[in-house]
Amino acid sequence: TDMTDIDLHVLEPSGEKAYYSNPKTQIGGQVSRDFTQGYGPEEYMLKAAMPGQYKITAKYYASHRQDLSGATTLLLRLTTDFGRPGKEANQAVVLRLDSNKEIVDVGSITIPGATGTATG
Repeated sequence: TDMTDIDLHVLEPSGEKAYYSNPKTQIGGQVSRDFTQGYGPEEYMLKAAMPGQYKITAKYYASHRQDLSGATTLLLRLTTDFGRPGKEANQAVVLRLDSNKEIVDVGSITIPGATGTATG
């Protein structure tokens, strides 16, 4: 939604959280710039993922709109094995966020013992 700030947060298996205030993690995770005026996209990229679970959340940080609707919609595209022919997979998630400062679980990716790529 225009004039809305929704922040992407990814909790890595190491326990470190990647988000706008910590855009580069020790394992190589990287969050794109923080879009504070709507539409985004905010992206999380990791070239060589360590095994474990990556938990994805979104925080409805603020709305700068001058209307009374209050709610906004989050659209997330979760891509694994980006750029790998025959392996790349996409999943779409659509959620309605109702109030400022709301944090919602968007999903998770579990990387088995092998190295992979996770973006979202």
